[in-house]
Amino acid sequence: MARTPPAQRNAEETRSQLLKAATASFAYDGFHATSLKQIARAAGVNPALIAYYFGNKEGLYMAVFEAIVGQIQAKAGPRVEVLQTVLDAGEAADPGALRQALYAIVDAMLELLSGEESREWALLITREQASPTDAFEIVYNGFMGKVLGLASRVIRELKPGLSDEQARLFAFTVMGQVLVFRVSRTAALRHMGWKVFGEAELEAAKEQVHDNITAWLAV
Repeated sequence: MARTPPAQRNAEETRSQLLKAATASFAYDGFHATSLKQIARAAGVNPALIAYYFGNKEGLYMAVFEAIVGQIQAKAGPRVEVLQTVLDAGEAADPGALRQALYAIVDAMLELLSGEESREWALLITREQASPTDAFEIVYNGFMGKVLGLASRVIRELKPGLSDEQARLFAFTVMGQVLVFRVSRTAALRHMGWKVFGEAELEAAKEQVHDNITAWLAV
């Protein structure tokens, strides 16, 4: 088996360290309040390496979002592909298969957002929602828009009487039910009387969102 040369491995590790440090700094302090020296210090590397790997602060910020999208795609991408395949079947698409594929996407997002590693992603994406930059385009075009588009198509297939606008709104409310467990995590734990958002809590959330979707589709 081929091994990664030490120099290449060290370069990859350095880049990864910088992205990890930058993700945390940008998430908690914001783009403008974060300095490159702060990021380099947190990563334990020479500040000059930021320019070498990313060009400038803006380049590093964009790279952080590209890394986030890459991790989301690694987790949820296979289930998105299943949903795409089911939809591509056209008239042969089975309603039950469509529902299950939609539930699988919901489950993947809930699993992803329930982990502590998604805390910083959520903060960054929330900042971009409030004051969008080019980084929002990376998130939307890289994953969010595709998932919303596919979910809208599924809903149109399952409820053909809906208009395109109604299906899109339906899809967005489904996404909102998933996101609330990350962006309003503290309130959810307090309201539910949960101490943590563990496996049992995750399964309860999945079941409830599935039930909500099923009920809406039945109306």
